Amino acid sequence: MLSSPSLWVAVCGIVLVAALGIVLRVFFSGRRRREQQIEDLRVDVKELGAHGPPEGVQLEYYGTPVRVALLVLAPAGRHHELPSKAALPAVVEQLIPGFVDILSQHQPAYRSWSAQISSSGFAHSFFNHVPLPGDRGRNTPWCSLAGKFNAMGQQFLVGIILVAKTVNGFSQRVVEHEGQWHDILRVRNRS
Repeated sequence: MLSSPSLWVAVCGIVLVAALGIVLRVFFSGRRRREQQIEDLRVDVKELGAHGPPEGVQLEYYGTPVRVALLVLAPAGRHHELPSKAALPAVVEQLIPGFVDILSQHQPAYRSWSAQISSSGFAHSFFNHVPLPGDRGRNTPWCSLAGKFNAMGQQFLVGIILVAKTVNGFSQRVVEHEGQWHDILRVRNRS
């Protein structure tokens, strides 16, 4: 039946081309899905409103009053999830005491991201997908923070976009360890 060597070569060639086509289709369809996921993470900071903090209870970034314009939360680790909406305030309050009151007053945009493997990878992704105006926010009212914190026996990753009333030089900052949140951000009652 298939005794001719050229016929064997032709059949093998057809099989190889078909297999290569299947591999390429699988590879590029996965790549397209990953690109779509990345696009879903982008936030245009200009759409968050450039007004500074409201009066009353204030959040300060190294002593400068700021408004929380965006909050991004993600669970740390491959197989973790964010808690229910009802449990989120208790989680966020663990970041810094009084933060739930600030969020209630500032009404920031909120995004939840899927589980992230590392805090440094999360910070890099956050800064890339939520770019600040100018030179990473320098000499603008905008600044951002990204890092990790623990709550309810689990580690979470958080990215925060802040805006002040005036231009500042804060830029982007990675919060390396949980204790730094209390050094960088303070809730003050100014009423």
